[in-house]
Amino acid sequence: MIAQHNFLLVIFSIFIAVVASYTTIELMKRISFSQTDSAVLLSWLVISAFTIGTGIWSMHFVAMLAYQLPFSVSYDYSIVILSWIAAIIASGIAVYSLKQGFTDWVSVAIPGLLMGAGIGAMHYIGMAAMEVAGARMKYNYWIVALSVLVAVTVASFALLLVNYIRNGDRRKELKLGAALIMGTAISGLHYTGMAAVQFTRIESALSAANRPGVNSLDATSMAFTIGIVTLAILGTASLASQVD
Repeated sequence: MIAQHNFLLVIFSIFIAVVASYTTIELMKRISFSQTDSAVLLSWLVISAFTIGTGIWSMHFVAMLAYQLPFSVSYDYSIVILSWIAAIIASGIAVYSLKQGFTDWVSVAIPGLLMGAGIGAMHYIGMAAMEVAGARMKYNYWIVALSVLVAVTVASFALLLVNYIRNGDRRKELKLGAALIMGTAISGLHYTGMAAVQFTRIESALSAANRPGVNSLDATSMAFTIGIVTLAILGTASLASQVD
């Protein structure tokens, strides 16, 4: 069965990932400045985990809405919320490990593994929220394994990159370049995961496939609404890290 992507939403999802990556760098800089005040530090840790997790989740969900099928598609929003929580937990692991700092390869590998697993869980929990009338979802588990490997690799690389910028060269152009690399890598992780899934038509449900569902216009409106709200959250957090 042929599916296609809405190119505009694909670009928008990558943009969200880049902004989320830049915000991550800014928030980690703020956390490094808050080391002497435990209450302030705890507040920034929670804010950072929520903000970064929301940014990563939003990129994922917008990218899911960009994936258009010739079937009626709906979403179980309780499962969608669960995937959002998984993204926040994964981001919390990243923020805490960056606060602790890295002393050897183990101190990078363990949080990278946990964060990558959390992001992978976010993706596949989010996919489980899809309810497709007239089709069955099937995974290529080799590609699933590849996507998890990509998630762990990207997570470890992102931790090292953010740690380097926070503790070393903080030029704005370097931060922008790092955000672009991280955002593109996060997006690549999502689209690798999407390549693992196939939808097979259920012959007994052909009539269900013709029922109206989330059409391309609805998906685009929903994606831009989620994306704009997320960008507002990211922008507010980034601004707060500058003026606090």
